[in-house]
Amino acid sequence: MTDETRSFRRRLFEILEIAAIDDRKGQLFSRFMIGLILLNVVFLIAGCFFDICAIILVFTPMILPVLNAYQIDLVHWGVVQVLNVCIGFLTPPFGVGLYVLSDLSGLSVTRVMKAVAPFLVPLLMSLALITFFPQLVLWLPGVVFG
Repeated sequence: MTDETRSFRRRLFEILEIAAIDDRKGQLFSRFMIGLILLNVVFLIAGCFFDICAIILVFTPMILPVLNAYQIDLVHWGVVQVLNVCIGFLTPPFGVGLYVLSDLSGLSVTRVMKAVAPFLVPLLMSLALITFFPQLVLWLPGVVFG
């Protein structure tokens, strides 16, 4: 493991600890939710700049200890992570999907961005739903695998 990986992991732990100061009754967000929100933001930003496979292959081993520390289900996180990077795949400035769609359709990248923009709202809403309600993701694996 490189020093950069250790440094990133340490800083991510520090950010999550600062954000999730206390688990009091009546608190709006639990440590679990704050951790997921911060990880969503990291992956949405990374999705705007990097390739999907690169993000999954590079970031997943780095955040695995964070997920285990916060007891986040790995199946749940896998679905959230894939949706995150797919949304990033369609967002500027380097949304690779925009350039592929532009090339296939023969339209300018700007027109493709305008055409894709309305679809980002339901995608982000779906991301919020599956992030805050893990049962939506874990129901079917629970039924199939018991």
